[in-house]
Amino acid sequence: MQQKFYSKQLILLGGGHSNIQVLKKLCMNEYIGLQTILISENYDATYSGLTPAYLQNQIKKSEISIDLQRLCFNAGATFIKDRVVSLDPNNQSVDLQNHPSINYDLLSINTGSISKKVNIKTHNQAKIIMVKPINLFVEQVEKIDNLVNKNQNTQITIIGNGIAGYEICFSLYQRYKNKITITLIGAKDINEKNINSQSRRKLKAISKMIGIVEKIEIIEEIGKKEIFLSNGEIIKSDVNFLSTGASVPKWLNESLIKTNSDGFALVNDYLQSLNFENIFITGDIASSEKEPRPKSGVMAVRQGENLKENIFLKLQDKPLIKYKPQKNWLYIINTPQRKALLNYYFL
Repeated sequence: MQQKFYSKQLILLGGGHSNIQVLKKLCMNEYIGLQTILISENYDATYSGLTPAYLQNQIKKSEISIDLQRLCFNAGATFIKDRVVSLDPNNQSVDLQNHPSINYDLLSINTGSISKKVNIKTHNQAKIIMVKPINLFVEQVEKIDNLVNKNQNTQITIIGNGIAGYEICFSLYQRYKNKITITLIGAKDINEKNINSQSRRKLKAISKMIGIVEKIEIIEEIGKKEIFLSNGEIIKSDVNFLSTGASVPKWLNESLIKTNSDGFALVNDYLQSLNFENIFITGDIASSEKEPRPKSGVMAVRQGENLKENIFLKLQDKPLIKYKPQKNWLYIINTPQRKALLNYYFL
């Protein structure tokens, strides 16, 4: 175990894939005088890559969960379960809902994104489940189980037909089989540029084979038990999953951190905020100024490899390591019957 001496306070906002790697580094090295605090809304972090396998009943919830309290204990860090209210980069402070404000010398934000809110009129009794943040989505699974088990046939609608939308369809089909009917609705066809044409056709073929109803339509309103489409069609729906892409928490947009037109925090080659060098930002809420990439857990994992080094290089006033985002990566898309569709460039 290496020993190094500091007199600084490091705050990790969020237990995402990148910040977890920082805690892992702290477990293996002793930094005397460095006070590290992890602030998270949840006691556990969910590994998003295995969530479809959990939904399909292939693995247990404990197998996709990381105990943040235990990890902090092993890393010599303090764990605070709370929600961020506001961030003041000028005064280097974080305001929390249930605890006093905390000051930092260095801040690493890896909170993950939230589901993008769509401009759809919604009935106040409609059952809507946000796919992001993934922790809250996983916590809803037991409630969905209870609802499906009470009804003879539960009508489920997934709103948003990106790769996540298809994976949720396949996973729910595998979990509930003939107890549910699934409809997948998107405003336009699959448009993720890293998914090749063969994979698109295969996804649709699998979807058709297991009886998923696909619709390319605009949703006008989500009612109590139905969905109203712009073409006048009405679809029965007991539960609605919102898989409409990523957006950022309100407190981030209200801070002085520089963002792009979509509200995502802009970062430089070293994963630092463009206007605050002592703030590192990774995961879905970050966007590279020079090389923007699709939102994916893969990016957060890769960013963590750089983040865990750059934080400690910054503390020592040493040159930082550039992060070079990959242009493409292997997609492993869970499908029914314990199979997966692999997509890599044109393969």
